[in-house]
Amino acid sequence: MRSTGRRSRVSVAALFAAALTAAVDSFYLLAISGQEDSAISDARVLFVAGCLAGAAGLAAVGAVMPGGVVRVILLAASACTLLAWTFLGMFSIGILLSIPTILTVRAAVQAVEAMGGESSYGVAAAAGFAALAVVAIGFANT
Repeated sequence: MRSTGRRSRVSVAALFAAALTAAVDSFYLLAISGQEDSAISDARVLFVAGCLAGAAGLAAVGAVMPGGVVRVILLAASACTLLAWTFLGMFSIGILLSIPTILTVRAAVQAVEAMGGESSYGVAAAAGFAALAVVAIGFANT
């Protein structure tokens, strides 16, 4: 039987990316807690863990939001946050973040295309730059 209603626009890729990011975040905290030279209460450790948790949350919420500006903002911010930590941590957890980053960037691009119009690219760029600014400022101050 064929459904006559609207197809669900849930992004499975973004949901999977959110789950993977949460798993990497948990692994990161476990790895740090096992090290003698770093404390889990260190400001940078908490900032990285918070950013990863935030990116996972943004991706999960963006995955289930109906198409539009909010979805583009959430997915673009998540994608840029993950991209920043993938590069900053490329010799540690960054390699583990590569798959969630690719999946979230893909979901963000699809959301931009679904929104259509010239403004969708500007919205995605603004959200991405804002997320990168948060990472850069936090990284510099921790």
